[in-house]
Amino acid sequence: MARLWREPCLGLSYVAGSQVMVRSPRLRRLESDWKAMQQLQAESSLIHITAPPTQFAGPPEVYVVRFGGQGVWKPDGSDAVLLREGHEILIRLGASYPRMIPELVWRTPIFHPNISANGVVCLGGYSTHWAPGLRLDELCVMLWDMARYANY
Repeated sequence: MARLWREPCLGLSYVAGSQVMVRSPRLRRLESDWKAMQQLQAESSLIHITAPPTQFAGPPEVYVVRFGGQGVWKPDGSDAVLLREGHEILIRLGASYPRMIPELVWRTPIFHPNISANGVVCLGGYSTHWAPGLRLDELCVMLWDMARYANY
């Protein structure tokens, strides 16, 4: 009888004595998101995506996305809203992703009603009713629209 064992950190299962490898739905989604993010970067002159190295093989679970175009920000203690060239956001895909919303933290100054002073992003209805079908590249386009105040 074949023996089954798992590598949960990678979302893989193996059957001993066989070449069968079963990828979890989460791993398939992470792989799909990684390909879509690479495609988004290839098609855009404004979006630069990096994935910090991890201790495990497989697709990234953390992304740093830099938007190279102009967005808005408001300096502390000022009433002036100014243009800023370049915005950066950290995206963490937790263990429950894609069933649960990714952790989003804005890392550069920004002025937007749905982004707190410490960079926490509120996605409106998506914050309470996350849609697992929303792809990561689509989310990045939404975030870019927030940076340039086209989505609020």
